[in-house]
Formats: sequence, C-alpha cells, structure tokens
Amino acid sequence: MHTEVRAEYQGFGLANQLAEYALENARVSGLTVFPACPFMAEVLRRHKNYLDLVRPELRKAFGV
Repeated sequence: MHTEVRAEYQGFGLANQLAEYALENARVSGLTVFPACPFMAEVLRRHKNYLDLVRPELRKAFGV
C-alpha cells in the first residue's frame, strides 16, 4: 500500500521505475489499480496513459 525507497537510493528514479513496472504488470494482467499510495497517485497524475487502469469513480477520490 506504500512505495518507499531507502534514503541512500533516493534520487535515482527507482520508485518511479517500480511504479511504472507495477502499472504495466497490472495492464497486461487485466487488473485495475487502487492508488492508495500517494506516490502512486502522483505517478498516475504525471502519466495519464495509465489512468484507464483506475476505475472512473475512483479517479476523483484519489485526485488522478
């Protein structure tokens, strides 16, 4: 439910890579996404091509 990277690994884009991998995996698996993690919601706001993975009625609730 939460994405976190240890301090010594921050700034390398690892969390973003993890998030995008998870979103791609959800897509190929036919899953929907429940963006409870604030970071994942931010990734979805920046990468609109993944918004179809979030049910329309949940998009507003998570600000995506």
